[in-house]
Formats: sequence, C-alpha cells, structure tokens
Amino acid sequence: MAKGQRETITKEDVGELKEVDPEVQAKRDAARLLRNEAKARLREFAKGLEDDDALKPDLLLIIGTGQRAGGIGRVRVNMDMAIRDLFLEEKEIHEMDIFKNFKIGRPQMTNKIRIFLKVPNPDDRIWVRFFPDEETYRIVGKGANPPKDWEGFVPADENIL
Repeated sequence: MAKGQRETITKEDVGELKEVDPEVQAKRDAARLLRNEAKARLREFAKGLEDDDALKPDLLLIIGTGQRAGGIGRVRVNMDMAIRDLFLEEKEIHEMDIFKNFKIGRPQMTNKIRIFLKVPNPDDRIWVRFFPDEETYRIVGKGANPPKDWEGFVPADENIL
C-alpha cells in the first residue's frame, strides 16, 4: 500500500462480533469482585507482618500493593516538580538544557510557567521569564506578588488583583 493511502476493513475481514451474554458478564464481575476482596484482606494481613518477615515481600509480590501504577498525569506532576526544583537550584537555565533533559520546547514551557504560578500556596510561586536573546529561562521573582515589569500570565487570585 502506498504512503498516505488507507485500507478499508470490511465486516468480512473482522468476522462476526460476538455479544457477551449478560449472565456470563455478571459471573465474571462477581468473580473479579471476590478476588479483589480477597487481595484486600491479604494486604491487610501483610501490613501486620514484621518488615523482616521473609513472607511479606513474597505475599505483596503476588497480590500487589493495592496502589495503581501512575499514569500520565502523575508523570506530568513529577516532571513539573522536577523542573521547578531545577529552577530553584539554578535560578537560570538554558533552553537547550531543558530540551535535552525534559524534551520540552517553548510552547510547553509557557504552560509549565503557568503551572509554577498556579500553586496552592501563593508564597510558593516562582515567576519565570524567557529571554530570547540569551535563549535562557530565568527566575525574576518569588512569592505571591508579580515582579514590577511582569507582562505574562497572572493567576486569578484576590490577593494579587
């Protein structure tokens, strides 16, 4: 098939789609619920075991810890905090360093700067500006109030306006 062409899949290619019998699905759901309840009881039992007990890691390996794996949202929060912490350490970061370490360009950094300003505690805000001549991002202020010559995004907050 040539580049840019799409192949149409017909019903014959896929075959008959089978509908799941509601009774069968109800049995599957009930069995899954019983397994999840049993795992929860075993996790509670594992919490009561001593940390040096050889059975505890094996038990948690088989039944799991009950914590879901972090999705994209969780990774994004960690990346945002990593970039913020880097700014707090360095005060000035070259654009290419951010791209090499985090694969983030200028449009994404604009969003990150907004995230730095939308923290729950206004005193934890860091005001970051991009200087295109030097191709660097630099902290120009910290705290609830924007710097004197700030022209960027300002969070909607009664204390600032």
